[in-house]
Amino acid sequence: SLRLLIADVTRSTSSIRISPIFRSARINQLGHALHADKIISSESIAQSQEILSEYLRYIALHNCITLTAVATSVFRDSLNGSETKELFEKQINIPITILTGAQEARLFFEGICVNRSIDPKLVYGCFDIGGGSTECIVSHGKTIVQCTSLPIGCLRSKHGFLHKNPPSIDEISLLTRHIHDIIKKNIVIAQPVSSSFAFGGTITCLARIICKKSAEETENIILTKEQLLTTCKHFSLLSDTEIGITFGAFLDKGRETVLRTGTIIALELMNHFNLSTITVTNQGILFGTLKQLFESI
Repeated sequence: SLRLLIADVTRSTSSIRISPIFRSARINQLGHALHADKIISSESIAQSQEILSEYLRYIALHNCITLTAVATSVFRDSLNGSETKELFEKQINIPITILTGAQEARLFFEGICVNRSIDPKLVYGCFDIGGGSTECIVSHGKTIVQCTSLPIGCLRSKHGFLHKNPPSIDEISLLTRHIHDIIKKNIVIAQPVSSSFAFGGTITCLARIICKKSAEETENIILTKEQLLTTCKHFSLLSDTEIGITFGAFLDKGRETVLRTGTIIALELMNHFNLSTITVTNQGILFGTLKQLFESI
């Protein structure tokens, strides 16, 4: 997705507070063809440029003073990522930083910590389920002890395994096993996680579907594993189009195509970390990016 955050940032001697004024997340699926030829398609580039033009109008409307832009896994993994970045930079006239997986994960964690009290005695698990990758952070309080970027994003995993619509039982089983194996191989649990947060369009939409809330009302909603399992079973019976029709009131346009994959990723993370619940947050990488920017000024 292509995200925009417009916010008031207040800096004190001890902390930075970010108060959102306007937020948007639009599905552009830049990585929809990445699994086949490692190329960002001209179609998705054109769609993204339309969204960027709309975002520029919002930026002008709100008289934004400080501007920053970052790019994530699709730009890292594609053969034309740098070329696409330069094209977008010319359009928006803002330098774009392509983040490494580790940088993306750390900024995501910084975003979670904004406006929130973090207990230094607790072990936290924080998950950013994106389109091309999933970032996982384990921390003691605000001290990161493990930071991992996993190649199991919603879109990447869908195109790699789910070819039927709705997918077959065998396809779902193979995808689930793949996600399980990637997580197990890359993340060793040294201590039990006391509290967990999940960010991303998928987890926000799941909270909206399960709790019948608006996107703005999903901050700090707690979802149970049983709720996700029930929802995932429902998804397994439906095609992408049917998911869109059934849950359209709670979905960003285009999210229906990756929702079931993102739910499986969330469930496998909960299984691996032995979590019965997970807390939804809308404070992710953009909050972390703003925090880092204003700390450096």
